[in-house]
Amino acid sequence: MNWKLILQLSLFGLAIGIVNSVWVAGSHLLFFNQYIANHAREVEMMKTMPLSDRPRVLMALTGPVIGIISGLVLGLFALIASKVMASRTRPAATAP
Repeated sequence: MNWKLILQLSLFGLAIGIVNSVWVAGSHLLFFNQYIANHAREVEMMKTMPLSDRPRVLMALTGPVIGIISGLVLGLFALIASKVMASRTRPAATAP
């Protein structure tokens, strides 16, 4: 088993998840007033969470956590895809 490849794919997925969460959370924070005006369900959910009196801080803290979790899932998918692709590129063993 190639542990270096597994680590690289997992870190790649993790990095993609974190970068994705940074720009999504950043755009939510940048356009906070428009976001709140158009997402009533999220506003109601925020009221039940800790830091409900500071929704921008809540978004800034929640975004990277979600990014890390989704990044780990992406890394797992990348690992599975590499295994599938490796099995397709191996030549079939011929019988003697």
